[in-house]
Amino acid sequence: MCLSDEFTPEEITGMEQSVTRALKKIYTGSYDGEFPRELWEITVNKLNEAVDLEFGKQYKPLASQLKYQNGVFAAFKSKNQTQTLENLKAASKAATFSDFAEEVRGTVKDYNYNHLKAEWNTAKKASRSAKRWAKALEDADLFPNIKYLASTAKEPRDKHKPFYGLVFAMDDPKLDSILPPSDWGCQCGWTTTDEELTIIPKRLPEPEPGLDNNPGKDGALFSTSHPHIKAGSKDAGAIIKSNIAAVYNIDEKDITEFYFNKKTNGCVFSVADVRKESEFAENFRIGKMLADKGNLIELIAPFENSSKERIPTADAIMNGTFIEFKTTGSTSVKRLRKHIYDASQSKGRAHGDPIDLLIEFNTDIDDDIIRDAFNRSKGAGETTYINGVYFVKGNRLTKRFSVDDIINGALKSQ
Repeated sequence: MCLSDEFTPEEITGMEQSVTRALKKIYTGSYDGEFPRELWEITVNKLNEAVDLEFGKQYKPLASQLKYQNGVFAAFKSKNQTQTLENLKAASKAATFSDFAEEVRGTVKDYNYNHLKAEWNTAKKASRSAKRWAKALEDADLFPNIKYLASTAKEPRDKHKPFYGLVFAMDDPKLDSILPPSDWGCQCGWTTTDEELTIIPKRLPEPEPGLDNNPGKDGALFSTSHPHIKAGSKDAGAIIKSNIAAVYNIDEKDITEFYFNKKTNGCVFSVADVRKESEFAENFRIGKMLADKGNLIELIAPFENSSKERIPTADAIMNGTFIEFKTTGSTSVKRLRKHIYDASQSKGRAHGDPIDLLIEFNTDIDDDIIRDAFNRSKGAGETTYINGVYFVKGNRLTKRFSVDDIINGALKSQ
C-alpha cells in the first residue's frame, strides 16, 4: 500500500485504522447517514491540507469555500465507496469480518490509497491555481489576460500542446473549463500577462471530467462532472445532508432547514428554529442565491441568548464567516450608512469577530453614492469589523470587496 513520500508512515497507519473501523461499520450495518464518517475524513483531511498549505491565512473566504466543496466531494466519494462495499458484502460468502476485509482489500486500496494519491496531487495544483486566480483578479488592471504555459513534465502529453502559448482574455468562458490542471497529472501552467490576445482555435482538447472548471472562480477543486458526484446524483440531497452533519459533527435530525443546488453543490441549512423569524423569507432567498454560487450558508437566529442581554447576531455564516444581509430601495448616503452601522452592531461588533456585509439593491444606484457612504462610515469608525462587502445589483452578485476597495473606486471597474 505504498502511496508516496508525501504520505507519512503515521498517516498511512492512521488511514488503515480508519478504514478498518469503517469496514466494520459496513459489515455490521452500524453506520449512520449515507456513509461511515471515517471514509469521509480520510479524503477531506488530505484535500483540506492541500488548501491550507497553499493559502495559509490568505484569501480566507475562497479557502473556506474550497474546503466546503472538498467536504462535498469527499461525501460523494464516500457514498460511492460505501455502496460499492455494500454490494460486495451482499455478494460475499465470507464467514468472518477478517475474510470480508481480505476480499475487499483491492477496492479499499483503490479508493483510499491509489485514488487519494491522485486527488491529493491534483488538489495541490488546483489550490495553487485558485489562489493565483484570486491574485490575478486583483492585478487585472495591469495584467488583464491569461497565457497558457507549456507543461513542465519530462514527457509532456500531446493532448495539451494545442494550448501552449495561447493568450485568453481573463473573462473568456473557455478558461472556466481548461485552466490547468485540466487532467490528472497535468503539469501545465498559466500566468497573467499584458500580451495581446491570440486567435483561439474553435476546437480545443476536452478537459477530464471532474477537472473541467476554474477552482478560483467557482470555489471547488473538483467539478460536478466528476464520476463520484455524477454517480451519486440520485441521492444528492441525502449525501449533501450527510456532509453537513459530518462537517458540523451534528446529527442530521438537528438540521431544521435545508436547500442545495445540484449544479454547484452549494447549500443553505440551519440548526435553529429560524422559520418563525420575520426576516426568514428574505434571508433564505438570499442564502439560496449564494448557495447557487457554490457556497455553504448557515442561517442563524437573530439573537443570541444571554443572561444579561440579547446580543444581535449576523443573519448567516457563509463559508465560516459571519455575514449580514441588507436589502434596500434607497439611493441615499444616509440610508446606506444606516445599513453599514447596523451590520457593525451585529455579532462581529459584540464579539470582536469580523463580519461580511451583503447589500442588495432593488433599484439603480450610482457607484459614487456607495463609495461616499462607505467613506463617511469609515471616517466615523463604523467599518472596523466589516471585512468584506458583496453587492447585488440588477440580480447580479459582485465579487467580495474590502471597504478600502470600495472607497478607492473599485466598483467602477465592475
